[in-house]
Amino acid sequence: AADVEKQRQGRAGMMDARVFIKGLVALLMVVLALWVVVGAGFLVHELYLALEQGWEKRAEHMVVN
Repeated sequence: AADVEKQRQGRAGMMDARVFIKGLVALLMVVLALWVVVGAGFLVHELYLALEQGWEKRAEHMVVN
């Protein structure tokens, strides 16, 4: 009976490890997704600023010419 109990605990331990790993992977995915979103937002913002500055410079050239 003690052996059966040990086997059950072993299986439960395996399940816990799997759940833990799944949770860890899910957490990593969420962190990665957030990082990608923030990174993309930052890049878009930088591009927008660069374009805006570019347009301003072009406008100045137009005015000068």
